[in-house]
Amino acid sequence: GPAAWAAAAMNPQTALRGAMQRGEPIMFRITIDRLREDRRQTNHAKSQLALAFCQAHAFALALVAECCAVGDCDESMIMCAQWALETLGKRAGADGDADGEGVGEARESLRGEALRSFLCCCADGQLKLALRVGTLFRLDLQAEMTAEERGGMARRLAEACAANAAAAGAVALLRRWPCLQLGEAVPGVLLPRLVAQGLSSLAISWAEELDGDVQTLVLHACIARNHLRSARALREAGTALRALCDPALVKAGCGLADDVAKLAWACPALRNMRSCLDLARLRTFMGPLANKRGMLGLSSAAEAMLGKPLDKGLRMSAWQRRPLTPAQLRYAALDALVSVQIVDAIVRQNPKLGSRRGLHAYVFDAARV
Repeated sequence: GPAAWAAAAMNPQTALRGAMQRGEPIMFRITIDRLREDRRQTNHAKSQLALAFCQAHAFALALVAECCAVGDCDESMIMCAQWALETLGKRAGADGDADGEGVGEARESLRGEALRSFLCCCADGQLKLALRVGTLFRLDLQAEMTAEERGGMARRLAEACAANAAAAGAVALLRRWPCLQLGEAVPGVLLPRLVAQGLSSLAISWAEELDGDVQTLVLHACIARNHLRSARALREAGTALRALCDPALVKAGCGLADDVAKLAWACPALRNMRSCLDLARLRTFMGPLANKRGMLGLSSAAEAMLGKPLDKGLRMSAWQRRPLTPAQLRYAALDALVSVQIVDAIVRQNPKLGSRRGLHAYVFDAARV
């Protein structure tokens, strides 16, 4: 391929494991030998390499590179904590502190250890990624932000880093080019209860922005009966990835096959997703829907098994925008929770499915999609 590794004389995964055991910061460099005519493919190659490399940490790392000509990368909005604050600080100085007071506060809060993690694209076409072993959080940035928005972003970044200063890491996402964006993910604090229940739910929406260039993944995942947490509360990305790949934890949802295939394509680490349960495979247990043909809808399945349809009015709303509205949060929670309730209802009516072995006869793995 067009990429060459340069940073470790030994096997990259061996080097990573050794650094993790010693608690050292990890630095590696991805070099693209030549800029392809199709710049989107070049940046996609960088993303895939970074994702594959970070898979050794069990991190689901979302990486987006804005397409830009070599030599003009300094104008690119590829940034994480250190790069973002340095850029905002320079703008604030040039514009007479037009970014507001948040920049200075954020720079002050992000000194020392927290600044060791950063991502930047160099003028020679190299993508540098320094990832400190620990937790990741995500920072959403748009290509054009007002002074007030930039100041608010800097304050949020400072608060997030201050809460996790010992192992700070950030992934900045742009929405201009197609790549993976993990919207809602698995809250680590809920995992013990989810594992105990043996069942979670996935409700995935693929939204396309107005310019048609971006597919944003909004993943409403693992609702522990009555909880929904934003991705901004996610602090254990590695734990979340392990849950998605755990064969003992069933991921239930309607029409999951296509969504799982997209996830596996966009994020190599998720090619190991296990025990996915498409409700369509349980259709024969759904009474009036058992003999009907056509695609199974979650609303009709809810009506058949729970006695009430699911309002899908917000399905096509702007899920890529933040913050989500209260109505969207409620919809997302119900959209995922209903799948769990449908499976529970089917199991109650068919006790043989109650055993783990019985339900697993209907699951599939991402590798087989």
